[in-house]
Amino acid sequence: LAPLVTYFFESVSFSPDGVMLASGSADFTIRLHDTDIRSWIKTACERASRNLTEIEWLTFFPGECYRQTCAQFPPEFVDERDVCQKNE
Repeated sequence: LAPLVTYFFESVSFSPDGVMLASGSADFTIRLHDTDIRSWIKTACERASRNLTEIEWLTFFPGECYRQTCAQFPPEFVDERDVCQKNE
């Protein structure tokens, strides 16, 4: 686990491509933060090694039609709600 930050950020700056955020603290620590959503999705899929289950999807995305979030893994279920069939 990363150590807790005990100092406030003194400066922050985005990389020219907007993908990384550098922060500088009063303790002379510089940290890089990945802000690319594609990178976060890729990492989440690699760690989970699957798509969201039906229960997870309905818990975290209520009212949203299911869609496969990790293309490299098979879908966990078929969303058969009427609202989803009408929108396809």
